[in-house]
Amino acid sequence: MCAQLKFMGNSKAQESVVEKIDIEVVYALPRCTHSLMLTVSIGTTVQQALDLACEQTPFSKLDMSEHPVGIYYEVVNDLGRVLIADDRIEIYRPLLTEPMQQRHVRAKQQAGKH
Repeated sequence: MCAQLKFMGNSKAQESVVEKIDIEVVYALPRCTHSLMLTVSIGTTVQQALDLACEQTPFSKLDMSEHPVGIYYEVVNDLGRVLIADDRIEIYRPLLTEPMQQRHVRAKQQAGKH
């Protein structure tokens, strides 16, 4: 998808092509998933996309300092990373319990059933 922009110079018009890409921002809760499709300019970073998403409900309610993010299950530590077409930014929620603790609880429950 391309958009033609005309910039007016001193005496003549200059044309520039700005290409757009589609991305998705998602945030999953235990009982529902929020998904937002965005069309952004090529060169948009993860941080810029998150800023755009946080202008929309329900993302506006999130404190992004508390949530790590990833792209397709891979944690992104550099929010300056440039997005590519069809990237899916995932906002991870804080864990309620540590995975190791969850395994111990399940193991105890299974042991009690036998």
